[in-house]
Amino acid sequence: MADPERGRELPQKEEKREAERTAYRIFQETVPSERHPERNEDALLINKEKGVFGVFDGVSSGGGGEVASRLASQAVEEFLSKSPEVLSKEEAQESVEKALQYAHQKIEEYKKDHPEYAAMSTTASAVKIYKNAKNERLATVGHVGDSRIYVLRKNGELAALTLDDNFALQIVRLSYANELEGEWAAQKLQKKFSEVVDLSSLTPEEQYQYSKRNIITQAVGSQTIKPFVRSFHLEPGDVIVLTSDGAHDNETDSDMERIIRASLAQGKDAAQELVAQAQVRSRELIKTPDGQEKKHPRAKKDDMSALVVELEDSVQEKQSASAPQEKKEEKKASRGEVKDLLTDFSRVLEWSDLFSELKKTDGVIDTSGFHPRDEIMSAIRKARIAAKALSDVTSKTLEPLLIALPRIAVLRQKIADLIQIEEVRRRFEQQEERASTETARPSLGNAKEHRPVNNNTAPPTSGWRRMLHI
Repeated sequence: MADPERGRELPQKEEKREAERTAYRIFQETVPSERHPERNEDALLINKEKGVFGVFDGVSSGGGGEVASRLASQAVEEFLSKSPEVLSKEEAQESVEKALQYAHQKIEEYKKDHPEYAAMSTTASAVKIYKNAKNERLATVGHVGDSRIYVLRKNGELAALTLDDNFALQIVRLSYANELEGEWAAQKLQKKFSEVVDLSSLTPEEQYQYSKRNIITQAVGSQTIKPFVRSFHLEPGDVIVLTSDGAHDNETDSDMERIIRASLAQGKDAAQELVAQAQVRSRELIKTPDGQEKKHPRAKKDDMSALVVELEDSVQEKQSASAPQEKKEEKKASRGEVKDLLTDFSRVLEWSDLFSELKKTDGVIDTSGFHPRDEIMSAIRKARIAAKALSDVTSKTLEPLLIALPRIAVLRQKIADLIQIEEVRRRFEQQEERASTETARPSLGNAKEHRPVNNNTAPPTSGWRRMLHI
């Protein structure tokens, strides 16, 4: 394969790397707030070559928000661009966390030399896409603040992979002695707030919490940070969505999913469509029962950013799919194929057991951003092939299955964790029913600010979010 710039043949390793490189369709849009059209405090990070993407939303009461977001974006890109092409999940998570800490350090250093920006900081939501030693594609996300990262799968709903670091959710977390229950309650509340279009759908207590959702409890460049980091497997067709709060606060998650699916299907720019709809919502007025007009409960003037990354088949996969298919004689499954197929079959059985045991599985699965239904359907088809192949394989062929046993055992443990979470959810709902009779606190204004918390009340980083790294 010739290099068009130098007119030479690429080395074999380079040619192989080019063939295996992940292909993306990327859509980006960022616009300044109508309150300050002369500056945009959001910053986007896009590095296709290294699989690094990010959204940063500058925060400052005295100016410099746009400086903080730009510094953080540059620092994260600089750090993650040095990562090797093949990473383990643990290595990727360590790299992403260190990248956010590096950005934190860079902003702190800049503020020492520029005291006029002493109050500036920024949110940070970053994604690193990579392959592991098994040639599987994964994404590791890192998060501080209230910018968000979502994943949209072909047959799944738009699922938030991050939990906002805001005062509303912090109140909920700290109201539970059990950390896991606090995390679960905060996640449930965020999901509810993400669909609000009428404040009457909230209890008085929830209305108070909703009014506090724009006060963030940690930001890059302010005090100390504890980034949330997690990893998940990717499949062709997955869509990763990064937004600043100006976008997702104005729109419901359901709105965003509908816009993304329609835009991709119609060949439109999904990011532009998201931001355009957010701008419309930010100006929307509704009529009150007495005929007066007031702003929509989601309406918010702010910088708005959206970055949509759709994974396509790799060049190698596309070449394989487009190549003429030779007619092959039926043959016995290879040792590796039988091992993989029966492992998939075991997963189907395990998930089936989970579905039968839990009454509200969707709620549990959605909290992790992982939707196994596609995997189940695929594995069922594979399992049928495996069952057919078993009639021809020998006992020696089945030896590699022993290697798969630890993986199955790990899966069983994850299912046990999910069952535990379901029990927590039930206990939480019982507490919620009891709490509904309590006296509500008054609703306050809706101002965005950064209110740091001390280390003793920093958002917990363990719990269900780490439990569900599938």
